[in-house]
Amino acid sequence: MSMFYLIGGHDFDTKNNYIAKRLLDLTHKTNPTIVLVPLASNDSEKTINNFKREYASLNYNLITLCLTLKPERNKIIEIINKADILYFSGGSTAFLINILKENNLLWIIDEAIKRDDLIIAGVSAGAIMLSSYGLTDQEAYEDHGDFYNYKELEGLGILNIGFCPHFNLNDRILYFKDMVKKHSIDAYALDEDTALYIENNKIMPIYALKKRHIYQFKKDNQHIMEQMELKKLITLGPSGTFSEVAALKLSEALNEEYKIEFYPTISLAAKNIAANGFGILPFENTLDGYVQETLDMLHKYNFYILNDISVPVHFSFVSKNSNIANVKKIYVQFKAKGQCLDFINEHGFEIIETESNVTSYERLKNSGDTYGAIIPMHLDMSPFKCVIENVEDSKNNNTRFLVLSTNEANEAELCSKCSLILEALIDEPGILIEALVKFYALKINLNAIMSRPTKEGLGKYYFYTEFLANTNLDEIKGLISRINEEGKFKIKCLGFYKTI
Repeated sequence: MSMFYLIGGHDFDTKNNYIAKRLLDLTHKTNPTIVLVPLASNDSEKTINNFKREYASLNYNLITLCLTLKPERNKIIEIINKADILYFSGGSTAFLINILKENNLLWIIDEAIKRDDLIIAGVSAGAIMLSSYGLTDQEAYEDHGDFYNYKELEGLGILNIGFCPHFNLNDRILYFKDMVKKHSIDAYALDEDTALYIENNKIMPIYALKKRHIYQFKKDNQHIMEQMELKKLITLGPSGTFSEVAALKLSEALNEEYKIEFYPTISLAAKNIAANGFGILPFENTLDGYVQETLDMLHKYNFYILNDISVPVHFSFVSKNSNIANVKKIYVQFKAKGQCLDFINEHGFEIIETESNVTSYERLKNSGDTYGAIIPMHLDMSPFKCVIENVEDSKNNNTRFLVLSTNEANEAELCSKCSLILEALIDEPGILIEALVKFYALKINLNAIMSRPTKEGLGKYYFYTEFLANTNLDEIKGLISRINEEGKFKIKCLGFYKTI
């Protein structure tokens, strides 16, 4: 079945096209094709131009399907078959539905929803049309100018929900809160510049602006109005870091929208992941190896690994001075320094260490032209006259991030990764090799073994190890249980997971 994208409306004064951009991103194509159906406005040229205006800076192909021209059925099928997105614009919901019914055009939607590679989008009237019912003002608006006499209008019921667009305008809340109580289905009210993405009955809110909201009226909660919140994702900050790049990569891969919260240190981020239940931490770098503090957080908190994500890490040298020979001091984050030592040593800069790459960037913007900085290549380079790309020691530099949860969510799958923490409960010679031999007997190739102090006394260590689960999964689980039962080691399984 198709995916759906319901939009609450668009305010051009905000100059924000995130809702449009997110729709295109959800196709996972670089140049998706949108078939625009402006029927709700009687195929108005103004509607078509407003659509083009909103999507002006984005990459897409546009085909406009004007049904008032009564194209042949075969032509309609030919056009829709080209679509990645079938987009019903705003206008009069009543006019839209009546024309579809009177001209026997409902087959268009019936055929479209059979496709599992198509997003059916609707804004305002187009979204109400897809729903079971909605709050409309179009008829009253036409009759009375600026006077709004809201009415309930029955939709086509493709989606078994009630829907109200433009919820932030003209006291719609007073009418819709009473309307939803007449129905035994869930309902949603969307401010302008918000959207709902619906796939496999999962409903995800999407926000373009912090001051805009989406509200749900759940039948199981007596249709009490509740604000829909984005799932919170905790990570290392500030915004602009590679941690944010990893979070955005996760969002795109899972078609999930997150409210990203940044914390300045790994320990603070981990503490808040433990409290909120979900987040991302940097774990391993091509040049620097494992992030020791993240290892300690895996031992300290009851975390499970849901996925890992690899992010390419490339740095640029930048300065306001066009001649690098005149640059004496550079700002560089302590980890970035370790990954760009060859370049730094070649030029003999005096180093000013910072806590984050974004701090290096901001401090350079406020410094004179004898200063430079090493910053991630994904940041804006326009303020600087000298830009030298790829100054890291290895061009194959990557950082691996762990997606962490306090809930064990993944089922074990063959050829997924598995991570364990082993902690010795007794102190005797050969205890570690005794445990490792058991893994060898199952032909399990341990990719890494890292030791870290438990911080509970001198000589007390735990071990982190990971491997590819490419053998019998029941045997692996049985081995972990047996080692725990023997009482010499405590094994914490961090989960079976796959790379995004």
